[in-house]
Amino acid sequence: MNHKRLKILLIVEQCNPDWASVPLVGYKFSQGISQLVDVTLVTHGRNREALEKHPAPKNVVYLNESKLTQKYHKIVSNITNRNRINWPLYHALTYPVYMEFDQNVYHKFKENVLRGDYDIVHVLTPMTPRYPVKLIQACKHTPFLLGPVNG
Repeated sequence: MNHKRLKILLIVEQCNPDWASVPLVGYKFSQGISQLVDVTLVTHGRNREALEKHPAPKNVVYLNESKLTQKYHKIVSNITNRNRINWPLYHALTYPVYMEFDQNVYHKFKENVLRGDYDIVHVLTPMTPRYPVKLIQACKHTPFLLGPVNG
């Protein structure tokens, strides 16, 4: 019997153990999955500080945003975080931030996925079913898993 551990490209745009809701769920899922398989976790650079304070997968790739997107995200965070985060508004306004992240993931990992470096590509967050995932285009021979999905 072959006991080779699966290699998973785990894309968790919102992965932050210091936040509530989806970022915390993304973190908890990534933590649990990484105990079972070999994980390459891909997330935003803004999650680095929180992830480095908590247990995280060994192999984490942080994708940094452009300066413009960083400024835009800060403005959106300030608008949507009045005593507690207004998640529906936050998700609506941060769609451009997600799209830049999605493009960066595609450009960084497209060749690896096409080459078969991963057994599965799993996109955990965002959990909004309306968000596209460009990397699925490279999953010609690699299974693609989306979810969990809300709504």
